[in-house]
Amino acid sequence: SREAWRDLGRSWGGGHVYVLGLEVLDNLAHDRVERREGRWMETWVEYEEDGSGGELGREALRPVRDGLIRRTMEAFDWAGSAGAPGDGSEAGILSSIESFVLGKGGAPADDSGVVFLPTVAQAILENLSREIPSHTLLMMDFDHLPDVRVAGRNAPLVSNTVASVAQDASTYLVPPGSQ
Repeated sequence: SREAWRDLGRSWGGGHVYVLGLEVLDNLAHDRVERREGRWMETWVEYEEDGSGGELGREALRPVRDGLIRRTMEAFDWAGSAGAPGDGSEAGILSSIESFVLGKGGAPADDSGVVFLPTVAQAILENLSREIPSHTLLMMDFDHLPDVRVAGRNAPLVSNTVASVAQDASTYLVPPGSQ
């Protein structure tokens, strides 16, 4: 919460702070956006009972209204907020960092029109910069996840292990608690 960040900022005493984040970025929540007929839509997940006591999730697309989603799209701009994904308009600061780290080509292309935005990571960066301005940040994580079956740029790996064998799902809409 914003109040928790303010309390943290007050308690640190004003000196320089070193912040380490190791293998956490891919575990933070992401927001799914999809380009439909030239407009970016945010994805809401709606659950309904499946008749056997479980729940099934389904996607509901709505025009992007969430401020954090908008700011994350602007920061990356590989989401194509200025154009279509991969059309050369990729000029956001986070996109530039990604291209530097991964090389000239950036992340593997995905032409599905779906992007999973690291909105919680964006919120952490915003809060850290505002509440603890004198900091050094070091974040390390995977540059990609292998064999992701979910469609979309920056898509999550949804997996479960049964009898010591990994089973990857082709959707993130798995029943709650099953993966």
